[in-house]
Amino acid sequence: MKKILLLFFLFVVPWSVFSQSVTDPRTGIAIVFTEEENMFPASWYGDEISGKGLSLDTAEYARSEKMILKALSKYPVKVITNNLKKIYVLHSIQFYAQTFGGTNSNDVVYVGNKGVQMGYTDEYLEQTFHHEFSSVLLRKHPSYFDEEKWKAANSKDFSYGAGGVEALKSGESGQEFDAALNEQGVLCQYGKASVEEDFNTFAENLFLATGNFRELISRYERLNTKAQLIINFYKKINPVFTGKYFEKISK
Repeated sequence: MKKILLLFFLFVVPWSVFSQSVTDPRTGIAIVFTEEENMFPASWYGDEISGKGLSLDTAEYARSEKMILKALSKYPVKVITNNLKKIYVLHSIQFYAQTFGGTNSNDVVYVGNKGVQMGYTDEYLEQTFHHEFSSVLLRKHPSYFDEEKWKAANSKDFSYGAGGVEALKSGESGQEFDAALNEQGVLCQYGKASVEEDFNTFAENLFLATGNFRELISRYERLNTKAQLIINFYKKINPVFTGKYFEKISK
């Protein structure tokens, strides 16, 4: 009987329940659930930034694995392997004494997950990956993004803030769609923080649309312009990323 139970767990229970990391079979990218020494760039450990990450609760391993694999499946293999080295899913991530839902370095994405009851739903986990990976791609392929046209899509009286960190510190990091902001050319409060955060909020919704995102980019010309600019950015990375492709996978 003990042997039968052991075989059951080995073949039925996801391996992530036992392992502190898993590997995406499509891309070979490691998904790590525990804090590691030097998992952040060296400069992030200084007094000002004071980077910290706590290991994921084991109860969240399987769900985290499922959602990150789903997110990865929406990209051609080479887009991942050419731009990403590792993914961390941690219980919490802190910088500047602020809790971050996710962040990224040159070729690593970090996703926070404190559990569904704390708001870290399946949708949240997947969108966070797309949000952070879009920053990695933006840094690696700056010539593919027309920043001037992006800024020109905003209303004349609109101006960006001082970045994502300042938005978190000031409590201006809401990601609910806002009609007044939509009129100005941004989706939500967090999109006001910087061009990059604005770009991120569009990217996460192209890959996994929430609420009435599709309706909004059809209704507001400024939003539609930005949606087309970001689609063109991704299409330059890989031709599979067409408008129709995003409509297909954004569910």
